[in-house]
Amino acid sequence: MNEGTGQPAKEPRTAGRRRLPRRRKLAYALVCLGLLGAGLEGYARLRGEPPLGVAPGGLFVAHPRLGYALRPGFRGRSHSGFGVWIQVSVNERGQRDAPLVLPKPPGVFRIACLGGSTTFGFGARRNDEAWPNRLEATYAGRGRVDVVNAGVHGWTLRQSLLNLDEGLRDAELDALVVLHAHNDLYENLDPAYAD
Repeated sequence: MNEGTGQPAKEPRTAGRRRLPRRRKLAYALVCLGLLGAGLEGYARLRGEPPLGVAPGGLFVAHPRLGYALRPGFRGRSHSGFGVWIQVSVNERGQRDAPLVLPKPPGVFRIACLGGSTTFGFGARRNDEAWPNRLEATYAGRGRVDVVNAGVHGWTLRQSLLNLDEGLRDAELDALVVLHAHNDLYENLDPAYAD
């Protein structure tokens, strides 16, 4: 009985029910997330979209030191991994950019942008929508600035540095902009990556 009302006390709803242990709740949550992921993957496959990270049509090519690289001279469409197809043009050096002019013309300030998919512009539908190309467009009226998009989807800092050493050594660079994060964080979960 409640003291002030004279009414019988209500029993809590959980009376007679056991609470689930945290581990079991976590296991249920992980199973639900796994089922959601499998459902999304199945939906994407039914729509004819490739799994994330797969670019049909030969955008990527095997490379002895880098693992893979952009196919030099590639022109065409590739799947972005974000549900859209993107138009990609790759120069003769394997960069999503216009051909690199060498020797560098006098008075030109050349910047190379290194990174993974964010630098490459994997959500950008055309080359000129990737941020390195927008950076170049920003400086277009302020002087002669050439920005090289040396980003490749999925690359880590290690691959970008190897590419800088062997693919951009003769590019007569004045500055570097490096944008790496997710791929390196993911790779660092693998103990072999530190070797």
